[in-house]
Formats: sequence, C-alpha cells, structure tokens
Amino acid sequence: MKIGIITHHNNHNYGATLQAWALSNSINKLTNSNTAEFINYYLPELRGFSHPASHLLYKHYSEKEKLKNEFNDLREKFINEIEERYRLFELFYKENMIFSKPYNNWSELLSNPPKYDIYITGGDNMLDTVKWVFDSVQYPHLFAFTNNPNKIAYGTGMYSGLMDYNIEFKTLVLLRQYRKIMLREENGANILKKYLNNPIDVVIDSSLLPDVSDYLSLIKKPFYDIRESYIFIYSIASNTNDVNEQTIMEISKKYKKKIILVNSSIPINNEYVTTLIDTGPSEWLCLIKNADVVITNSFHGAAFSILFNRPFIVIGKDLRKITLLNTLKLSEYNVNTIDEMLYKFNDINVNFTLPNEILDNERIRCKNLLTEAIEMCR
Repeated sequence: MKIGIITHHNNHNYGATLQAWALSNSINKLTNSNTAEFINYYLPELRGFSHPASHLLYKHYSEKEKLKNEFNDLREKFINEIEERYRLFELFYKENMIFSKPYNNWSELLSNPPKYDIYITGGDNMLDTVKWVFDSVQYPHLFAFTNNPNKIAYGTGMYSGLMDYNIEFKTLVLLRQYRKIMLREENGANILKKYLNNPIDVVIDSSLLPDVSDYLSLIKKPFYDIRESYIFIYSIASNTNDVNEQTIMEISKKYKKKIILVNSSIPINNEYVTTLIDTGPSEWLCLIKNADVVITNSFHGAAFSILFNRPFIVIGKDLRKITLLNTLKLSEYNVNTIDEMLYKFNDINVNFTLPNEILDNERIRCKNLLTEAIEMCR
C-alpha cells in the first residue's frame, strides 16, 4: 500500500519540515511499512525559502531598493553560514524523507500525476485566503489531479487569523471528496462543519505525534560550541514580533543567561546574544532540547519546547497557539508581548506532569483516528 503525502515540506522552515517528517514517520509506524512518500511538488521560487521563517539575508527579502544594499552587505558577510543553512536543510531531506520525482508547477502535476493507494494532506493553511495561490496551492494540496477517492487530511490548518471564512465553491467540491478530514484548530473545524456533512475531528499537530525517543536520532549538535547555559530564542516574522535587540538584551540581563538566537531578522551578535544562521532542522532540535528556557513567537517553537519539556514562553495569541496551549493546560505561558513576559515572570518554570499526561492521551486518540482513516481507505 503506497501512501502519498503533500504538505509544505521543502521551504526550509523548521516547523514545516519537522511536522512533515513526523507525519510520514507516524504513518509508517501505524502501517508497519515504509511506504509513505512525499509528493515533491514545489514552486521553484519558494525552494529553500519560507517568508516567515527563513533568514532576511536571503535574496527574496532584498526586493525593496532601500534595503538592498544593507542586505547585500550582510549576505556577503555571512555567505558561508547562509550556504551552510541551505545545505543542512537539503541534507535533512535526503537523509530522512522519501520523495516522488519533482513537480515544478501545477501543469506538470496535472499532466503526469503521481499514483498512490491513499493520498494524505498535511501541514499549515490547507485553506489559504489568498486568491492567487489557488492554482499553485489549493488545487495540488487538495488533490485535484486525481479521482482516487482515498483522500485524508491530517493536522491541516486553516488561516489562523480569521474567526470565520467563506469557502469558495471550487474548494468545497474538492473537500467533499475526502473520506476523512482532521484539522489542527477547533475554529477551522467549526467553519468546515457548516459546509460538510461529515464530522471534522480536531487533532494535535503532526509534530507531536512521535514520542521524544523518535526525535533523538535526528538531533545533531550545532557547529557553534555552546559551553554555558542559555536561553534559546526562536523568532519568526509576525505582527506580534517585538523580539528585537533591545528586548533580547533585557531578557538576558533579567534572567542572567546568554541568549542563543535563531531568527528571521538581521543578526544580533554582542556580549549577550549570539545569532546562529547555519542551523538546520537537526541542529534546531538540539538547541531547543538543551536550552534552559525557550522564548518564541512560533507555534512549532512552543510545540517542541513542550515535547522536550523545556520551560518556555510563547508570544502572540493566534488561534493555533491558543488551541495547543488550552488543550495541554499551558495557556498561562502564552503572552502578548515581551514586556508582558518580563513583567509577569521572574523565573520561567513549567510543571509538565499534567501536560505530558494529556499529550500522551491525545497521541493515542489521534493515532487511532489516523489509523481508522487509513483502514477506511484500504
């Protein structure tokens, strides 16, 4: 039984890459096989690049003329680290994931589609609100290229900034072909229930399906030699992103810890902060696992902090973070701003006893749902 997965797997985003790996790993374990394969569809302009998670030093951020010279100077300064980051992501894909032949556009996918017994959609923003991406994102990710009825969605997300969303008819036609849809956010499930007769289950993100032990074989130490305890800050571009040089230095001074930073902004390097650019998914996992504390505005930054039981604070209250933290009884560690965090927490300690118990139960429930969906398609 061959299973084809489509998700945003190859845009050099830590969370997207690891949740893709986690879904295939979980499917292979549940089916006692090694037949889960990624449909290697991507837009060439997005290869190795993800707008909210790649480094600003990449050429895609230099389109505005006023920023061009600044970024060109920085790219020249950090060119080795930038190229190493790219290499580490590509190495992760090669070592840990199985792919179909590449498809560079929708036409290639439609003219010669990959054939599987079961098709599974995973990952963020299955239903994107941007009109222009319908052909390049929704058509392929909702399997418009095949009439095979064995279609499943697991842990997919809808655009998390909306409390409501009007689904277009052409999207609805594709969604009604799915045997089972399991969404990551309750809000998305409630929206879809208004359009579909079938029940929509809310499940944990696929990155949380594997146990910690499953991730240990992926972990690699960063090239940077870290010899002291540290706070790991993982900051991605967002509307709630107030993680800048001043606030990071305030964090370091208050908690008396060195800061290791992976971010999507300009590098910060001083006596308090070291920015690591040459960091792939395996090294990123290591940074979280060994941190004294993790501070992040990323959903997956929070998810992996919980997975490794690292004390954490997550900044920003979008719906996917709220769903995750409410489910695991950890909502008190979700703040709106860095200032709120500095005011509220003199020390950052998290008791993971109850969250671990809830997560174990959620894993069992969600793996059962995924198994039932796969069995339905046999």
